[in-house]
This record gives sequence, structure tokens and C-alpha cells, in this order.
Amino acid sequence: MFRDLTRLSAAGIPTIALVFGNSTAGGAYVPGMSDHVVMIKERSKVFLAGRRW
Repeated sequence: MFRDLTRLSAAGIPTIALVFGNSTAGGAYVPGMSDHVVMIKERSKVFLAGRRW
């Protein structure tokens, strides 16, 4: 998937990520690498590491 996102970006094709809940670890890179991100207010969270307790 990461390779596909970089190839689409290089070709000038915009990408969109939808985040409906928590997106952690490797899954957090997808919205970070996308051109546009749609998130649900007060429900969606993106973490590069585990949640802080």
C-alpha cells in the first residue's frame, strides 16, 4: 500500500484517506502520506505509537 501511495503521488494523482476511528502504528502512515484526509470529529485519532495511558 505504501508503494502504491508513493506511485500515485509521483504520477500527480491525489489520494484520499478516510479515518473513522483509531489509526495506529503502520496504519497512521496512510493518512499521513495521503493528499486529503477525512476524519470524524471527536472520534478519529491517528497515532504513530501506542496510546498514552
